Amino acid sequence: VRFVDGNGVVTMVEGAPQSEMVALGDHPQFTYALANVTPIYNAKEQVVKSEREFLFLKPGTLVVFDRAQANSAGVSRVFGLNMPVTPTINGNLLSVMNGTNRADVIRIAPSGVPWVITTYGGSDFPLGGARADASHSVGTESLFLHVISTNQDVPSVAADNLTGMTGVSITFTDGRRAIVRFANAGRGGTLDFRTAANGILFSGDLPTTVTAPPLLAAP
Repeated sequence: VRFVDGNGVVTMVEGAPQSEMVALGDHPQFTYALANVTPIYNAKEQVVKSEREFLFLKPGTLVVFDRAQANSAGVSRVFGLNMPVTPTINGNLLSVMNGTNRADVIRIAPSGVPWVITTYGGSDFPLGGARADASHSVGTESLFLHVISTNQDVPSVAADNLTGMTGVSITFTDGRRAIVRFANAGRGGTLDFRTAANGILFSGDLPTTVTAPPLLAAP
């Protein structure tokens, strides 16, 4: 997520305090991370909060939640996604085909924000590519929630919010179902992940501490 005011992109600052890894955990069914990116802006007044929660539902679906808060409505919050090829757009759905591989990016929140595509080429960008942006400037806070599925493994998603939480219900092609919700004002969230037969794969709060990830096993 970028912050953009009348002078352009509000840049991160080299040598600023480091971003903070607030939570990190690996589970047989998912991997989760929560990062506080705010410090890298070195207390620039335009950026009040920049946090990202990242949930990888194994084997190939990502849920990304961003809390982006500015000091005024004049500072837009822009979710950006870089791709090697130009995507197709259908409302909130962005689809990318690269060879036989496909990724679908579905925006759950905020609603009513169009994708804007910028393509690259020429001598400055010999490999080509594209960037998709979703710019939000209502109020001072943006809660971006996206689901990224691979090779059409997610036939159905729907917003599934509770008071004070932004969430999504996800159905997989094998019948598994996941309900993911993130706190709007605080941090963290919950996951209810079930098999097609309603067996519980995981149900509870997402990790709140940093646990070192497993290392590759020695041969």
